[in-house]
Amino acid sequence: MAARARRSVRVTGRVQGVGFRPWAARLARSLEVAGTVCNTGDGVRIAIEGDPHALDAFLCALRDAPPTAAAVERIDVANEDPRGERGEVLCLLDADDVGAAHHLADGERGLAQAILEGRRRQ
Repeated sequence: MAARARRSVRVTGRVQGVGFRPWAARLARSLEVAGTVCNTGDGVRIAIEGDPHALDAFLCALRDAPPTAAAVERIDVANEDPRGERGEVLCLLDADDVGAAHHLADGERGLAQAILEGRRRQ
């Protein structure tokens, strides 16, 4: 089995209302990493897990090529123990959804994603 890693990332600056979360979710999908992304009171919080090289590529894109309307002021990264997350990043609506997402079993993540997608279409 390939090595896995997990990073907790906090991004501050003009990162809300500029398409930052959907951009981060698309980037994560393209790199085949899993996790969560959500707005917080002071920016965006991202938790990603997957191949260490893919996580490094994600962080480089975050730093070097964020959405054009964003203005990233600071990126704080912390290593965490992998949790075995697989699948797509959930583009969450707010920080309250994060606690719920971390308590889902792997089989329930697809359901949570479908619910969030439905919420976005309303």
